[in-house]
Amino acid sequence: MYAVLIALAPACLVSLVTFGLGAFIVLAVERASLRPHRMGHHEVPLQQPSTIGDGSAILTGLLLGMNLPLEVSPGGSSSSVPSSLSA
Repeated sequence: MYAVLIALAPACLVSLVTFGLGAFIVLAVERASLRPHRMGHHEVPLQQPSTIGDGSAILTGLLLGMNLPLEVSPGGSSSSVPSSLSA
């Protein structure tokens, strides 16, 4: 998993340079939110051994963060969706 994270580092740096602070915030929030979610939702109730050390939670957060738009609102909708397409 760490090799994939190293391979994604240039793409993250380009997105931070291109999109600025908004991209950093999205990546940081996704990365920080996946670790507690993974521990609380997958490993604790199922009593499985922890997989936090293998980097999979970091990789999942990074991939989700790189696919989200910069304008994500707390309600879950994006302002980049045209109003004619929303229900």
